[in-house]
Amino acid sequence: MSRVFNRRLPEEAFVWADTLPRPLDIELVPLHAAAGRMVGRDLHAERNIPPQRMAAADGFALRSCDTIGASDYSPLPLTLQPTAARLAPAEATQVRWGDPMPQAADAVLALEFAEVAGTTLEVTRTLAAGDGVAELGEEFRAGDLLLPEGRALRPQDLALLAQAGWDKAPVWRKPIVRLLMAGRYATDADGPMLTNLVARDGGCLEDVRVALDGTALAAALVRPGADVILVVGATGEGGSDHAVASLAQAGVVDIHGVAIHPGGNLALGKAGDAAVVLLPGTPLACFSAYDLLGARILRRLARLPGPWPYRSATLPLGGKLASRIGRLELCRVQVRDGLVEPLAVADDRILATVVRADGFVIMPADSEGCARGSEVLVHFYD
Repeated sequence: MSRVFNRRLPEEAFVWADTLPRPLDIELVPLHAAAGRMVGRDLHAERNIPPQRMAAADGFALRSCDTIGASDYSPLPLTLQPTAARLAPAEATQVRWGDPMPQAADAVLALEFAEVAGTTLEVTRTLAAGDGVAELGEEFRAGDLLLPEGRALRPQDLALLAQAGWDKAPVWRKPIVRLLMAGRYATDADGPMLTNLVARDGGCLEDVRVALDGTALAAALVRPGADVILVVGATGEGGSDHAVASLAQAGVVDIHGVAIHPGGNLALGKAGDAAVVLLPGTPLACFSAYDLLGARILRRLARLPGPWPYRSATLPLGGKLASRIGRLELCRVQVRDGLVEPLAVADDRILATVVRADGFVIMPADSEGCARGSEVLVHFYD
């Protein structure tokens, strides 16, 4: 394999990431564990919701015509029946939310508007037909679309599915991620960072392994089971940098070197069915390279909105933002009183800059920077 380091345009790397196949299948997940997961197919109501006319509140089922003229100053008495499948005129029966409505009853009087004295119910409010009643199919009719494919499930969505009779949700399987530490110093700093980034981007971490030589790394790359493999460290061209050669031995190297900063010595390829991303071992470069390409790949497989989860806003620069032409730069910035203030961007060894930063600005490869007062798009880490 040629070890010539050839920086490719960022757009080429993005196209590579965006054209990876998405073979992940659908799995059934219990509703209590499905929040945040992506619905794998359109979900339709298999029955009417509600399945019958039912009480929509705790109270007393009655006929609305029997309450005409009732008020606090002029309560109307009704005969309280312990149970009743059908109500006669001037009768009522107690119901709870979800109980089927007795025949002839068309309203439910809430508890706070009623007084009970033995078998007499004193009504202090005039009701209209339908008050306190959920009609058959009021929320959904059988066959209606409940939730569309690709929706991120929210807690209220899970309540709806449970109400519709579902006990499990069909969701896209989370991509399985294998994390391999190939650099001598990668484990301590990069491991905790990437473990949490993988979870953020919808991945399921298979395991974290250390592979400090080419033989161990190649063996870990060819082991089946992962959808995405992240290799950290040893991505350069030094004598101990074995990651690219190991990937060439185990699979294919499609790109080695991308014109981005920090993190330009990343590599992309495949090993079996897995997409492989070789990340620099320096923590700041690792973080930036993952955000640009690792997150993009993982979120696409997980069907999450991408290419990253950051909110953004257009704000004016409080100082000049310098950039080197010929490479895409992630410039760390702080935002103070509505102005964007650049942090040091030239050194990809200083992790503290990204810790102090509120976010980053992407400067394209054909830009030499922006003058003070220019408006830039800030992507916020929080």
